[in-house]
Amino acid sequence: MKTSLATLGPWLLPCVLAFAAPQKKDAPLIYVIMAVSSLGKSTQGEKLAKQLGVPFYEPDEYHSESNRKKISAGQALTDEDRGPWLDRIRQEVIEKHLREGKGAVVACSALKRKYRQRLGLPHSRIQLVYLKGTLEMALANNRKRQGHFAPEATVSNNFAVLEEPSPDENAVVIEVESLGIEATFNRLVRALHLRSSASS
Repeated sequence: MKTSLATLGPWLLPCVLAFAAPQKKDAPLIYVIMAVSSLGKSTQGEKLAKQLGVPFYEPDEYHSESNRKKISAGQALTDEDRGPWLDRIRQEVIEKHLREGKGAVVACSALKRKYRQRLGLPHSRIQLVYLKGTLEMALANNRKRQGHFAPEATVSNNFAVLEEPSPDENAVVIEVESLGIEATFNRLVRALHLRSSASS
């Protein structure tokens, strides 16, 4: 029985396409920084992108206006809400950089395994980084944030659906509890076997 790509559905198709795509062994890695809201994925992503000399992509910029309104109101996004958002990140950022063989750093909550699959993970040229922290720490960070549209309810909503990466997803896990921004970044650099500019 033959199955066409068109019948695979939106959640499985990106995985199939990612593995079917030709691989360039010498192409730079794309780093996907995942975490719940308010645990520093954008901050660490920006620092990592600067360290590598590659573009950084902020996930909030790819949300629809309806998603942003729901988040601002403290409402949890559904799988249906997140689907087009994940597709935009995959198509406009990840697939583009894979085709061009250029590096990038992408921040994305990527809370569920199927969300990560929809982004095209796992992939030999993409490194998943999971910033792991507690609900209490994320809530404390959220209260300090200024000018961001996500309220405290978003943090709780994120933790409610979080599926931590399984071993087969080959994620680099960074514990951020009680660490400052620089200490967390130094731990990230060491874990990724990169040379830190701070220590050079």
